[in-house]
Amino acid sequence: MLAPPPKPKPVPPKPLPPPPKPVQPPKPHVPPPPPIPKPPLPVPVPKPLPKPVPKPRPKPVVHHRPAPRPKPVAHQVPRPVAPTPPKPQPVPAAVQENALEAYAGSVHAAVQGDLKVPEMVKMLHLSGVTELALRIAPSGQLLGVSVIRSSGAPPIDRAALAAVRATRFPPFGATMPHHPITVDISIRLRTN
Repeated sequence: MLAPPPKPKPVPPKPLPPPPKPVQPPKPHVPPPPPIPKPPLPVPVPKPLPKPVPKPRPKPVVHHRPAPRPKPVAHQVPRPVAPTPPKPQPVPAAVQENALEAYAGSVHAAVQGDLKVPEMVKMLHLSGVTELALRIAPSGQLLGVSVIRSSGAPPIDRAALAAVRATRFPPFGATMPHHPITVDISIRLRTN
């Protein structure tokens, strides 16, 4: 007996391949956003060193006096403005001329009084007259001196110049000019 033929085994069907995925259009390429930087770490700030405390200076002792009380003032009346003084009138020429002559006389007397006779002049028995021009400021200051005519003996001329430089002249008077003047004087030097 034959054995019945084996029954064919059913073959399982082959699985079907999965259907294709639908085609999607390509996405545009977008660059990734830049990374956000991390905030920097705070830098530690060193604490300032404490300032040295200056030693307190002793305060000066001040003696307080009570402020004087102001005296009651009656209403103040404005003072009238004083009129400006009139300008000085020009000095007449004759008056000024007389003042200049008087001043020149006082200058001559002052210089002659300050004249010292040098020893050399005494030993040589010299004598002579030196004529000088003096430039004097209104304050009486000597601005300059020069020899107009020499005595012929240099020691006499030097003595005359020294006497002028040693003399203090008075300031000009009110009737004198307000500018420097030149005064010519003759200085006589004798040993007798």
